[in-house]
Parts: sequence; C-alpha cells; structure tokens
Amino acid sequence: MQAFFNKFLVKIVALTAFIAVIGGAVFYYILQEFYLPILPYLLFFVASITTGVFYIVFKALGKNSAQSFNVYFMGANGAKLLLFIFFFTIYLLVFQEGIIVFSISFLTLYFVYTIFEVWALVNLVKEKARLEEINN
Repeated sequence: MQAFFNKFLVKIVALTAFIAVIGGAVFYYILQEFYLPILPYLLFFVASITTGVFYIVFKALGKNSAQSFNVYFMGANGAKLLLFIFFFTIYLLVFQEGIIVFSISFLTLYFVYTIFEVWALVNLVKEKARLEEINN
C-alpha cells in the first residue's frame, strides 16, 4: 500500500508542476497585469494541505475499519475546509487589491485539488478492495 502513496506523491507533484507552468504562462503572456506575488505560495499551500489530508485518510484506511475511515475522512476534510476558509478570510482582510484574482485562483486550485484527491481516494479504496480479495 505504501507504493500507492508514493505514486500519489509523484502524481500530485506532476499536477502541481503542470499547474505552475500553465499558470505561469497565462499570467506572463495573457494576464500579466493581474499577477499576484502570493499565487505561487497559494499553489504550494493548497498542494501541501491536500497531500497532508490524503496521508491522514491513507493511514486511516489501513486500520481496517470502515467507521474509522469515515471519521478520519470527514474530520480531515472538515479541518482542511476550515483551514482554507481561515486562510482565505485572513487574506481578504489584509489585502484589498486583487481580491477577485485571488478568489478565482483560490477556488480554482481548491476544486482542482479536491477532484484530484477524491479521484485518488476512490482508486485507493478500489486497490485495497482488490488486495483484500486476492488475500482472501
């Protein structure tokens, strides 16, 4: 199962690099006047939190209890959402410029990484079920 987590790490790094290249190109060539210096940090922040949440849920899946998995999944994603809301609110209170660009970028990253995380978790659950079927 650890190999699955390692594959997840490779995929999330690749996704983050892809987003960085595409985002960099878009802001350098098309939307240069809208670029915010916090955007690379925002990308790293969202990717890091998503990786952390996935790791927590990954470890919970190894406990062989569906109830434990559900509690960890809901708790970790609830904490992630609260952390994102807190970060978003603090940024909006401190910086008045670029609120629309920041909001669009933040929400886009949130949805992209959440979809990626759910996709990875579905594959993880399928892989675990497949391994259990082989062992039984």
